[in-house]
Amino acid sequence: MTPRQDGERGANLLYRELHARDFTGGYDIIRR
Repeated sequence: MTPRQDGERGANLLYRELHARDFTGGYDIIRR
């Protein structure tokens, strides 16, 4: 795996994690 592919994979994981956190946070606000 090239360093660039590894970096892209890391960015994808980070983005997905942030997106999931935003989604659950918004869901919590809606449920309250």
